[in-house]
Amino acid sequence: MIENGRGDIANRRFERFDVDCRVKLIRNRIGKTSVHFGRASNISVGGIMLTVPAELEPGESVQIEFNLPNLSQVLQLRGIVRQRLGSYSFGIEFRDVTEQDRQAMIRMCETLKVLDTVGR
Repeated sequence: MIENGRGDIANRRFERFDVDCRVKLIRNRIGKTSVHFGRASNISVGGIMLTVPAELEPGESVQIEFNLPNLSQVLQLRGIVRQRLGSYSFGIEFRDVTEQDRQAMIRMCETLKVLDTVGR
């Protein structure tokens, strides 16, 4: 991914959509499991941007649980911390996504795209 001079990210693999939903983040670090709750600010088929009061490091593996408006299914996905923005905002890339979860994410993003278009 390349950041241009306007602060936009070019060459993204997946379109992102603004969301506001609660996220449960589970991490296992040095044999200790901890649970943190935060909020997602945007999402794509490939990842999620969230704010959570935890000290996560790029490259760290996490588990994320969330459900979005208009989606009754709770998604439980594994991810890896790709970037840290500020104190408690993190970009998480989804990993090892099942085909069923991938299809749910695609449907969710299609719904968010329609809702975004209607909201303009």
